[in-house]
Amino acid sequence: MKFSYSLLLLSFFYIPTAITNPTFIWRFSITETWSSNNKQHTVLQGTADCSPQGCQSALSINFSLTSVADRWAQPSICFLHDQTEYNCKNYWQQTNLGCPYKCCKIHHSMLDNTHDRKLSSKYLFTYDGRSDPLKYHLNIKDPWDSRWADGVKGGLYRDGVWDSYPTATLLIKRTLVQQKSLPKNIQVLQNLTSVIKSQEQNLQEQLNPPNKKDPFSWLKLVRQGLNLTQTANITNLSRCFLCVALERAPLVAVPLPTAFKATTDSTGTPQKPSLLQVPLYQNPENLILPFCYSAPNSSWCNYTQSPNRTQTAPVGGYFWCNQTLSKILNHIHQPIPLHPGVFIS
Repeated sequence: MKFSYSLLLLSFFYIPTAITNPTFIWRFSITETWSSNNKQHTVLQGTADCSPQGCQSALSINFSLTSVADRWAQPSICFLHDQTEYNCKNYWQQTNLGCPYKCCKIHHSMLDNTHDRKLSSKYLFTYDGRSDPLKYHLNIKDPWDSRWADGVKGGLYRDGVWDSYPTATLLIKRTLVQQKSLPKNIQVLQNLTSVIKSQEQNLQEQLNPPNKKDPFSWLKLVRQGLNLTQTANITNLSRCFLCVALERAPLVAVPLPTAFKATTDSTGTPQKPSLLQVPLYQNPENLILPFCYSAPNSSWCNYTQSPNRTQTAPVGGYFWCNQTLSKILNHIHQPIPLHPGVFIS
């Protein structure tokens, strides 16, 4: 797979704030107001947007409540606009907001842990009992109604069955807001992010067995490359980028200058799976390899050694031949350690 962007850079991107092609959408908000210690508090508790085509279908607003701290309480909401009894609509409007009597219409909070559409279409006020703190939902069946644009005030009763007065007031309002569209250069970065995530997912599937707990990660690969620079005493990297190439293999084989100090006899040892498509790093100024397990006087190796028996590479080491790594040597190979494919820019 080829990519138009070949490098993954670990740095901070500058994200411009300029906005192009603004559009507008209807946004619902819920604001909670209550008094505590002779002070009034007002908090925006939740928002929800209608679709870009408009508020043509039912809408659910997820929100929190601060004035009701007891998760065992059963809060309820009361509105003036949906009352049918005369006494509910015309008495103590400012203090009770539609529910001066128990016979008035009050919306009790109903348990809805699964966000069931049947419940949200039936009840105005629901909550998720599994969340902590509790998350509530206001299910508005007629978001297109003009009263929401004017703002609808409701009374929040901490426990609608027993409370005579509301604990707080809720203001639900629909306003027209500008929807910010991302500039093209930010959209390109988002597309690149999707490509990186997709490629990383493919690498995870290829490099890790199903039960492995330590999945492949680009960040871990770069971190290992940084550890190598510290081991090699490479300093003053504060103005450098550590980069990995997305179109290249994540690991690279680096030739060793001499044979392995210790190998074990692998006669009769079961053959372990080989690693394929692993490139070999070569010094661009000297393409001749320092050492090979090969026939004598090989033209592409400074020093050679003929393998006299089947051998197994030590921990951290491999034998490389034709883009393939194996732990067992039984013919011509190049001894190498395996390194992350990270370079400094």
